[in-house]
Amino acid sequence: MKKLYITLAAALLGVASMQARELAFYMGEEKIATGEEVKFNEIEKEVIPGGFEVTMAPELYLWSDFLSNTIQITAKCTSGQEIQMCAGGDCMKGKEVVKKNIEIKANSKLDLKFDYMAEIEGETIPEVVTEFEAYDTNYTNTKVSFTLVMNSESGALTVIKNNASFRAVAGGIEYSLDAPAAVELYSITGRKVLSANLEGNGTLSTASLPKGIYVYTLGDKSGKLYIR
Repeated sequence: MKKLYITLAAALLGVASMQARELAFYMGEEKIATGEEVKFNEIEKEVIPGGFEVTMAPELYLWSDFLSNTIQITAKCTSGQEIQMCAGGDCMKGKEVVKKNIEIKANSKLDLKFDYMAEIEGETIPEVVTEFEAYDTNYTNTKVSFTLVMNSESGALTVIKNNASFRAVAGGIEYSLDAPAAVELYSITGRKVLSANLEGNGTLSTASLPKGIYVYTLGDKSGKLYIR
């Protein structure tokens, strides 16, 4: 009888352990409920010969409460555009991107490094709808999902245009100032990620920052940048 109690206790412990495993998607610091529809309406628009280039880069993460190297993440663009996701390794692009055997640490967030970039002719920016799903292939009860709608018709569109005197370039921010000024850079969730005192001409390194949209203050001015 004692052996039966021990076996039963071990089984219950195993079930409890399995149930404790959890994955969750986040946008910035906000947790996304499974099945939720999330809207993102911030767009960078840069003029290029023959049209312009648009970039939509929400700050998306996958959180886990357990250590695993068997996570599978799928991003499927149901509106038909090509998207890109670099989570946990090489960047992959297509209408559907599947990342397999991704490693994630316990109680930490994995940056999905997801974006949509395209060269557009004319002035019509498409609505981009993507379905996300993630789970541990060893524990299918961890499956979570949500739908991301970028440039939704009901959302307030924010277009980010380059400022010639303070603009994002690969790996940094180029500046050309008439007078010394203090700059502060914030993530879209309001977290300060960089501050510096600038003067004259130069480049401020952003190599340590994830790519995405950031808010800046420069003296008494403010704006948004897309960090590449």
